[in-house]
Amino acid sequence: KLSPRQRRAYAAHQNAYENFPFFAAAVIVAITQGASVAAVNGLAAIYIAARIAHGLLYIGDYAAARSAIYALGLFVNIAIFVLPVFR
Repeated sequence: KLSPRQRRAYAAHQNAYENFPFFAAAVIVAITQGASVAAVNGLAAIYIAARIAHGLLYIGDYAAARSAIYALGLFVNIAIFVLPVFR
């Protein structure tokens, strides 16, 4: 019984829950394996900004932009995971 905008908001909310464990694991692994805390913090800030933008684009129904921002967040998350290799 939700409007299309409300359904997209709920889907964005669920998507954020689904993506959080990967982010949390990336940060924990990077920190415990000796990555620079400043680098992890910087990348984490970019990831969080991307996730906020993703939610807003999801609700606004901008599919192409949403996918691009999702990819940015995914790549930043992977970068957090591999940071310890470059210490």
